[in-house]
Amino acid sequence: MTGFSIKEYIRLRRLSVAAETLLSSKVKIIDLALRLRYDSPETFLRAFRKAYGQTPSAFRKSAQEAALFPPIDPRGPPTASCASGGCPQPRFAYYREQTLWGRSLRTSLAGGKNLLDIPRFWDRLGDSGLLALDSSECFYGVYDEWAGEDDFTLFAGREKKVGRFPVRFTVPAARYAVFTLEPFDPVLATPLWNSIYGNWFPDAGIERTDRLVDFERYSGDFGRMEIFIPVKE
Repeated sequence: MTGFSIKEYIRLRRLSVAAETLLSSKVKIIDLALRLRYDSPETFLRAFRKAYGQTPSAFRKSAQEAALFPPIDPRGPPTASCASGGCPQPRFAYYREQTLWGRSLRTSLAGGKNLLDIPRFWDRLGDSGLLALDSSECFYGVYDEWAGEDDFTLFAGREKKVGRFPVRFTVPAARYAVFTLEPFDPVLATPLWNSIYGNWFPDAGIERTDRLVDFERYSGDFGRMEIFIPVKE
């Protein structure tokens, strides 16, 4: 049913829990290895380095996010529309808290106001120099401060404080479902959002974490966009 042997499933779940724990807590690595029932800290170190390319201590210091292997739903595979390609498929990640610097826009879904406001906002961001990134930096669009179902604030920002951009905003640490659009095409961004909430959530059997924010992350050359949706395990 799952495509994994029991041994492989347990291995992947252990390493997923280890990676998330390293980024979300200060637990000692030796205690984490014992908690996850590895024979020794050395066995844990080898397994983790093979999976994530770094030692646990180096990963804790440098990683911004951890690839996760979520629990498999024992009820079986998704419904027909997802299985037949009717909805996008995400990866899952634990994302560490990130502070951003930039600007904000208050707008609304009512009457399609956001469809006019946001492109103009992006034009102003370009004129301000906020979008001039180096290849190692990412750009973010964060959707928050919802009032009812329509009114919201878009925070647009970058990881480094450059120039005079007055808005400081923190993306909260959480588990996220991450949907990728590569190569990035602005025309396809709205249909992807609609497909996530219109197709994937109803079929996937996964709950959104409502108290947290959705956000977009763009590569430094704007060749890739990722949509992060906070989800419960």
